[in-house]
Amino acid sequence: MSMNKTTGITLLLLSAAANVLADVKLPAVLSDNMVLQQQSSARVWGWADPGEKVVVQGSWAKSAAQSVKAGQDGMWKTEINTPKAGGPFTITVKGNNTIELKNILIGEVWVCSGQSNMEFRLTHATNGKKEVEQANYPQIRFFNVSGAATAQPAEDVKGKWSQCTPKTAGRILAVPYFFAKKIHKEINVPIGLVCPVMGATPARAWTPGKTLIENNMYTNEVKMISDPETIAKAKAKYEADMKVWQVAAAKAKAEGTTEPRRPRGLPRIGARYPSALFNGMISPLTSSTIKGVIWYQGENDVTGLVWYKPLFPNLIKSWRDAWGLGDFPFYHVQLPPYNYGNSNSALFREVQMQSLSINNVGIAVTLDVGDFKDIHPPHKKEVGERLALWALAKDYGQKDLVYSGPIYKSMKVEGEKIRLSFDHTGTGLIAKDGTLTNFMIAAADKKFVPAKATITGKTIVVSSDKVAKPTAVRYAFDNAGVPSLFNKEGLPASSFRTDSW
Repeated sequence: MSMNKTTGITLLLLSAAANVLADVKLPAVLSDNMVLQQQSSARVWGWADPGEKVVVQGSWAKSAAQSVKAGQDGMWKTEINTPKAGGPFTITVKGNNTIELKNILIGEVWVCSGQSNMEFRLTHATNGKKEVEQANYPQIRFFNVSGAATAQPAEDVKGKWSQCTPKTAGRILAVPYFFAKKIHKEINVPIGLVCPVMGATPARAWTPGKTLIENNMYTNEVKMISDPETIAKAKAKYEADMKVWQVAAAKAKAEGTTEPRRPRGLPRIGARYPSALFNGMISPLTSSTIKGVIWYQGENDVTGLVWYKPLFPNLIKSWRDAWGLGDFPFYHVQLPPYNYGNSNSALFREVQMQSLSINNVGIAVTLDVGDFKDIHPPHKKEVGERLALWALAKDYGQKDLVYSGPIYKSMKVEGEKIRLSFDHTGTGLIAKDGTLTNFMIAAADKKFVPAKATITGKTIVVSSDKVAKPTAVRYAFDNAGVPSLFNKEGLPASSFRTDSW
């Protein structure tokens, strides 16, 4: 082969490689069939060659193309103004190559995250087969994020946008589906559900490492996967320990004695590791524009209440900081009753209720739709719809809607009785099956006994002939959490206590 011919082929190959490298690429969540947040400066981002010019244009506004240059790291970001809900539209992204995103809807985008009860599919919910057959809502779109735990924040996730139809609904998650369905029916706009979920995972795995370190939580674990100096020291120590172990192991084998324990290496990054799921499943999504978050998690943290109490508020704050969209709605599910053994889940539910002191946080009480023997109760319709009530009332203009069950507010001792007052009584309080049950009362000796409870207007009067000087009341304050108190709108009260013993 002649030199000129060889040189020509080489140049051709180099040119082809350059063109491949120059192709604009988008993250998985920006793809066909997606939903973009309406009436917002919706973020669009991706990768290209450093310095490459990228133009982004939505078909709803041909004169409003956005131009941006990729940075030295190849990353580019821009924003496009979105109209009121509607579609379908297309979005064109043009660099050295052109990408056209098709069948795009403009509507409301919610991130739906948590562990197995959020991961629970519509197929397995109560009446799941019928629900799937009737799930013909192509304006509801869902993006199931494939699970990944990583040591460092990932660039992207794996997933695919799907329209909700009977053919695809077997893959949609039950709580997000019922949440979206109710909102869609009420306000008639497209709903996008982005669902990073993974079963059997603790809150620490969903929290950024920076937040954990700042709050002195799991500091050593986080540094072992994020701090180069800590990693280098750990690796050097492991290599030195291995040399010592190899000598000792050889000696033990020669002498016929027990081999010493092998040194532990660097940590394995799994789904329970602090910050690992935030890195792998949440961080890559934080460039997107969303309406808010719904969250169902906690089963793996019931036994670690001392950690969860400060961790959960920081998780909420850290997600809001990561997205940089202000105090967006964060609505979560209170754990239903379940036999957690020696751990009292009522204490956990109490901590979950305390999150209501945080701006724009809501909670769906599920005391009446749990199963003491099943940690994955199938009654997911009630859960999703109760989350939707918060959104409809707080975010979508239905200000007169009763969106919560009774929430304990205050108590007053009246002789041998205690009167309880509540927020969110709706049009009145009612007793399930006609009788209030599962109330306990105690004097200063802290010995609780079953109590008689009677509804009086929008208050409840509690007493027992065994307690002459009552000081405290508890309701459904155990793992069983048997409910009896509701408002007339059918929403249950949370378990609660008036004491802090």
